[in-house]
Amino acid sequence: MELIDPIKKANVLNLVNTFSQEQLALSMELSGISKPVRKLVPNIITSRNIQPQQKFDDWEMIVSAKISGLGSGRVKEIIDKLK
Repeated sequence: MELIDPIKKANVLNLVNTFSQEQLALSMELSGISKPVRKLVPNIITSRNIQPQQKFDDWEMIVSAKISGLGSGRVKEIIDKLK
């Protein structure tokens, strides 16, 4: 993940933190992020909602939350593709 533009990482993290479940699912699907988005997005939202202030502070926090279907490879794909 270190080779990804830090501004893009911050922008996509903001989307993950602020989009509703429906917005995040639609954005991932339109960005061509590999399936299964239907299972991944609810897992992100559920995990996000149990975080302080309902947000992730950084991508490492997302990976360490052990969200089902969201390892470092999937995180990189989301950062690379999500618009």
